[in-house]
Amino acid sequence: MRYQLDRVEDEYLYASTITNVNSSLYYHDSKWCISVVLSLLQETEGMNSKAVKWFVTNTAKAIKANCSGFFVSLNSNYYTRNVQKIGYRGVISLLNLLDDMGYIDIYVGFVAEWDENGKPLRTVPSFVQFKEKYLALWDGIDIRFLPNLPTEDLVEVKDRKTGEIKSLKGRNGIGQIKEVVQMLNNSLKEVKIEFMGKRVAPVEYKRIYSNNLTECGRFFVAGGGIQIIPEKYRSKYLRFDGEPVVELDFSSIHPFICYERLNLGGGFDCNLWEILGEDFKPYDADTSMLNIDWKDVEDFKSLYNIASYDPVRNLCKQALLTSINAVDRTSAVAAVSSELLRDMKKAGTKDEAKRKYVGIIPQVRVGELCDAIKEHNYIIEDFFFRDMGVKLMNTDSNITARVVETMVQQGESILCYHDSYICRASAEQMLYDAMRKAWKEEVGDNQFCKISKK
Repeated sequence: MRYQLDRVEDEYLYASTITNVNSSLYYHDSKWCISVVLSLLQETEGMNSKAVKWFVTNTAKAIKANCSGFFVSLNSNYYTRNVQKIGYRGVISLLNLLDDMGYIDIYVGFVAEWDENGKPLRTVPSFVQFKEKYLALWDGIDIRFLPNLPTEDLVEVKDRKTGEIKSLKGRNGIGQIKEVVQMLNNSLKEVKIEFMGKRVAPVEYKRIYSNNLTECGRFFVAGGGIQIIPEKYRSKYLRFDGEPVVELDFSSIHPFICYERLNLGGGFDCNLWEILGEDFKPYDADTSMLNIDWKDVEDFKSLYNIASYDPVRNLCKQALLTSINAVDRTSAVAAVSSELLRDMKKAGTKDEAKRKYVGIIPQVRVGELCDAIKEHNYIIEDFFFRDMGVKLMNTDSNITARVVETMVQQGESILCYHDSYICRASAEQMLYDAMRKAWKEEVGDNQFCKISKK
């Protein structure tokens, strides 16, 4: 059967996604799997042998990890210029045939979020899952002898415009970066992670940089998997070795990094907190230019049981982050406007519960809002409309690397979601201390380090 993932309920979507391993565009001529290869070649007469070997090799990886399937790209561009010349047409033809034969189910992914330039920002990957008829071909095969596939590159540097992967040769510090990522991945092999009672496939992180090692560098799970589970499901359904988890995150991380650096730089007669006030929040700007239908807001909160829902704060946060990331004011206004439009289009769809700006009446004066956010944060106004996002993401990812080192060295595994982290509930204080320590080591002080519990 073929299923469209954008049409299934969220809980089913995430519960089925986390049981898959990441596939490799690679095949292994292993004698241990040759009986399965020969069976498939015989039953799919005329099928491309490389595609069959690729499918069997990735099946072996999934079976060895005690998983029910693997992620697969349905995009033809993914298959260009691969070393073993595994072709897109051969793979797709094989998958369709195996589906028709009742050997597998195919789950077709989708783009869940687009950026302001119309490029995919967050995707739910496609995957295949095995059916009993196919798994019967593996009866009698000792999985202990199944070969390991080549592991994912732990570090990637991508061209910011084209997305092309650049060479790592001659880049200082690559060895140390890989060491931390490998340390995290090794620690996650030692813990049994479950979601909604199902064993999560092995979690393997990589760090992805943009252009060079000073831009971006965030931690991503190869293949997606557990990374795409929304915040509201993580603390509720995740378990480490059967124990509930806790999630802590840095509040307003990018603006507060800016404030911390200015505070350290001096030039003020007092600590910046004395100027700002103890209750200062970067998003609490003047929003009098917005028109809000508060009845719609309350109805939405009641319908989806979201007591803390605040569309105004959501929009202010989006405007602030976009203004810091954007190269100029014009592109910031365009990006926020596009975000509002995408949110409105979710009304009446299965994604309606994910809307962030319900109640905000259209024709928002976005330029005025961005200006108000900048005025509220006048002390760091030099960081606005200067394309600072990639640099700040590099800082927050370096903070994450330090958190990883501290936690793993103390025997605690963690999951990373950019500026938030999940660990066993009993290690909450340890995680809190590690986050404070990492912020201070990377930025220079932690007076603007604010941590909240999700």
